[in-house]
Amino acid sequence: MSDALIKYSLQDEVATIHLNDGKANALSYDMIAALRSAIERAESEARVAVIMGMPGKFCAGFDLKVMQQSMSAAVDLLKAGGALYIQMLRCSIPLLSACTGHAVAGGALLLAYSDYSIGVEGPFKLGLNEVHIGLPLPLLAIEITRHKLDPRRLNEATALGRLYSPDEAQKVGYLNETTSPEVFEEIVQKRAQAMTQMSPVAFRETKKRLWGELATQIEKTLESDLGAIDEMH
Repeated sequence: MSDALIKYSLQDEVATIHLNDGKANALSYDMIAALRSAIERAESEARVAVIMGMPGKFCAGFDLKVMQQSMSAAVDLLKAGGALYIQMLRCSIPLLSACTGHAVAGGALLLAYSDYSIGVEGPFKLGLNEVHIGLPLPLLAIEITRHKLDPRRLNEATALGRLYSPDEAQKVGYLNETTSPEVFEEIVQKRAQAMTQMSPVAFRETKKRLWGELATQIEKTLESDLGAIDEMH
């Protein structure tokens, strides 16, 4: 795990995975690897894991320096991201995302793939804007949003690439709740502590029944779907 990208702490059975690259918390290869390692560590020693960003910036999505090199380079990075999202669906402990600000593209997917997401109120944008930068949404994004977002808002959130304020994002389904900056961290910790009281076995087995089939479906189609996107260009 790279200490330059992620700060990991454990207290009262809650692991906090603090994304902080000093910039926009872009999902680079190194950030993805660090996050995957942190989630694996949390599974081994915690009852709940909280993924938290920097003030004003949760995650800006996949690293644009890589995404803009070529479609093949973008697809390769998306494959690494897909492995992270599948890991999140299969994570045996609750994953709570504390959305501290902007959460765009791959950052919005971190919210969607979490078990619970809390957003801080403010002038922030959340959502999937890939179509505006010329990238068709891969199935790894389509399938999770089909399950998590309000069906009436699915087309605007995906095909139209609409970005939302935190309050709007809650109504659409990216967030479970929003709260003011003054009590944000308090509420995050309160929700996380409540989750530590659940039966680990009951949670794990219920989540497996709820999301196991989707995780397998995404895993099986990841290579071919992203390969098809690559061939479009």
